Amino acid sequence: LWGGPYLMEVLKLSRAETGQMLMYTSLGFICGSLLVDSVARKLLHSYKKTLLAGQLLLLLLMTVFLGPAEAISHGALVALFFSLGLAVSSGVMIYPIVRSMFPVRMVGTALTSLNFFVLMGAASMQQVMGVIIGSFQKMTPAVPSEAFHAAFQFPIASQAVAVALFFFARDYWER
Repeated sequence: LWGGPYLMEVLKLSRAETGQMLMYTSLGFICGSLLVDSVARKLLHSYKKTLLAGQLLLLLLMTVFLGPAEAISHGALVALFFSLGLAVSSGVMIYPIVRSMFPVRMVGTALTSLNFFVLMGAASMQQVMGVIIGSFQKMTPAVPSEAFHAAFQFPIASQAVAVALFFFARDYWER
C-alpha cells in the first residue's frame, strides 16, 4: 500500500512508472510461486529452511527502503522490486507447514485461522505505517522521505522478530 506513495513522493516516479515498478513485484511473486516448491523439495528438503531463506532475503531487501533505494538506478530498482516479489513468495511455505501440524480433521480450521491472521497482520501493519507517516505530515506540508523511512522500520522490525522466532520452530516435512 505504501509503495506507491513512496515511489511517487520520494522517488518522484510518475503514476505510470509507479504502476510498472509495482508490477515487477507481482511478476517476481508469480515467478517465485512457480519455483518455491521445487526449492523446498529438491534443493533445501525443508519447508522451514525455504521459508526462512526467503524471509531473510525479504528482510535484507526491505532495508534498502530505509534510504539506499533513493540512490540506486532505475534498473536496480526494477531488480529490487522483482526480488521482493521472489522473496515474498517464500511465505506460501507456511501453508504446508501448518497443514502438517494438525490432524486432517482440523486442517481446514487451521488454514482458515492462518489466512485470517495473515490478512489482519497486513491490514494492521498498513494502518500503523499510515499513522507513522501521518505524524510527519503534521509538521510539514509535504511527506518527507524520513516519514517513509520511519514507517518502513515497523515492518522491518516485525519481520526481524518473526524470522528470529520462527528460527526455533520445529521443521515439519512431509516424507
